[in-house]
Amino acid sequence: MKADNEWYSPTRASIRAEGTGASGTIFYEISGNQDLKITMNTAEKGKKQIAELMVINGQSQWMLAKNVPLEKGYEIDALDGAVLGLKLALELLRAAAPGGPSAIKQKSIFDVKEDSRSIAVNTASASGGLEAPWTLHAIIEPISADQWSFELVAKHGETMHISGTWQKDAAPPVFADDLSLEGWQSFEHRAHKNDRREQHHS
Repeated sequence: MKADNEWYSPTRASIRAEGTGASGTIFYEISGNQDLKITMNTAEKGKKQIAELMVINGQSQWMLAKNVPLEKGYEIDALDGAVLGLKLALELLRAAAPGGPSAIKQKSIFDVKEDSRSIAVNTASASGGLEAPWTLHAIIEPISADQWSFELVAKHGETMHISGTWQKDAAPPVFADDLSLEGWQSFEHRAHKNDRREQHHS
């Protein structure tokens, strides 16, 4: 995460997604050393499922997955999709309210029209974003002293709807070193520049 704007440093966030016959919420927890835990709660045709991903930053980066359908050789795609979704939400929040969440004391509505600056979001192995020109309608509202809710509607050809919560705890989440890895798959993540898989919203 970048550190040049308050929006880029949540300790927890959630994004809700609605699709045809399916809905879900992705929860993000970010520790003080940028370890990341992603919990995906989905419901499809009444069937609920919980999938989890973790990224552990050490001398090399490890991805852990539990109950996540992974395609061999493309295991990183599940992580990339979730991380790009969060990064895009944070970029749109910054575009709507550059002053950051702490400046928003009551329910606020923002409308942004951008003719020339595209939004680009990246991981080590994928990229996405929003091409200019685009428009953004945002509703941001404080829920508590350290949490805000947001509804974002971005348009570039197609309409993209992102809603969720942004939170900054005084103490970031801590993931215990003795976390049980039963039922988890682990992958050492080495990003190759020539293995960039693109994810684009047109």
